[in-house]
Amino acid sequence: MSAKAILIFIDGCGVPPAYMPGSSPLYNSLGILNADYIMGKKSNGFQYLGLDAQMQVEGIPQSATGQASIFTGLNTQKIMNGHLVAYPTRPLVNLILKNSLFLKLKQINKNPVFINAYTEDYFRILRQDFGLDAMNYQITDTDGFTGNIRIKHRFSVTTIQNLSVNNPFYSISDIESGKSVFHDIDGHTLVKKGLLRKKMPMEQVRDAFLYNIDKFDLVLFEYFLTDIYGHRQNYEMVHQSLCMLDDLITMLSIALSGQGVSIITASDHGNIEDLGIPGHTKNKALFIYKGAKGPAALGQLDEISDFIVNQVS
Repeated sequence: MSAKAILIFIDGCGVPPAYMPGSSPLYNSLGILNADYIMGKKSNGFQYLGLDAQMQVEGIPQSATGQASIFTGLNTQKIMNGHLVAYPTRPLVNLILKNSLFLKLKQINKNPVFINAYTEDYFRILRQDFGLDAMNYQITDTDGFTGNIRIKHRFSVTTIQNLSVNNPFYSISDIESGKSVFHDIDGHTLVKKGLLRKKMPMEQVRDAFLYNIDKFDLVLFEYFLTDIYGHRQNYEMVHQSLCMLDDLITMLSIALSGQGVSIITASDHGNIEDLGIPGHTKNKALFIYKGAKGPAALGQLDEISDFIVNQVS
């Protein structure tokens, strides 16, 4: 297998600044996502880094600019003159459309895929508000597309990135056929809504990643429930989320051992590493790497994009 990479993006996971087992689920009986590894007390074959999420801009790091910096390689915090929350503003959307990691990969003839499945509600928005078929479309006028975006659309950075290269989106039916996964990993939220018959076993989740890494050069998965549960200071739900993510990373590491596939986990800002507070932290964002191209030497979020391009080049 040629050089490829899996990127698991975890929203709101920072590096604990000190020993704090009482307020951080990262200390509680985890494997890869365990504070003893993150803080360098133990070694397990993964490299752990803390990346600057403030990016030389005062204030508390936020999701829109943090994720945009990861997926464009630009210091969008500086460009936007601040940390932008949640969903990208129109100027930030334009930056992502024209500078995305997916676009960089396409320009060197590498094919990325966003493995997250979307519901029919999202496809309906694309059809009704933008005249786009999520399976077969082309955005030729990025400025015109950006002009149609409203707050109600709630387009994530990863969604905009996928749109930047006219990539098709996976649907719920692709979960059942083994090609995709939902943002909660096993689909339990879809089961509650009656949109999926049953939860996905972790082996099926793993196999969906393996299906995609066989066909694409970069497989991207986004998990944002960590940040949601962190804001709620829900220790139990954060811990459950971390256990699922830990199982996924472990299974992929075992399945892809010796096959030239880098496994990367990255976050945009701190949150769940300190559940003693309800908001984001100024702690460094967690970055975990296991690959065949030597150690990572990164210092801040906007260095991740070029690092990934190098992993699959």
